Parts: sequence; structure tokens; C-alpha cells
Amino acid sequence: MAILSILLMFCVILLFGVARHSRCALITFSVFGLFAVIFSWLMASVYLTASVNFRPSD
Repeated sequence: MAILSILLMFCVILLFGVARHSRCALITFSVFGLFAVIFSWLMASVYLTASVNFRPSD
């Protein structure tokens, strides 16, 4: 529930930035979006590596 509240707060701030044409808010959320994509790819690679390395041997 806490993560959902944080995401909702981010969305409200982003909508506020769009409504006010705040350049700083839009750039900040673009950078956060880039970091989220990088983090997602890193976690997927860690998961794939772990599943290959820790598979049961035949």
C-alpha cells in the first residue's frame, strides 16, 4: 500500500507539473523514468542470471 501511495503522489506531482508547464518537474520525471527503465533491465538481468546459475543440475 505504501508503494501505491508513493506512485500516486508522483503522478499528482507530474500532473501538477504538466498543468503549470513546469520545466523542472517534467525534466525530473523524465530522468526518473530513465532510471526506472535502467533499474528494470538490471533486475531482469539479475533474475535471468540467478535462474541460469541456480538451476537444478541433471
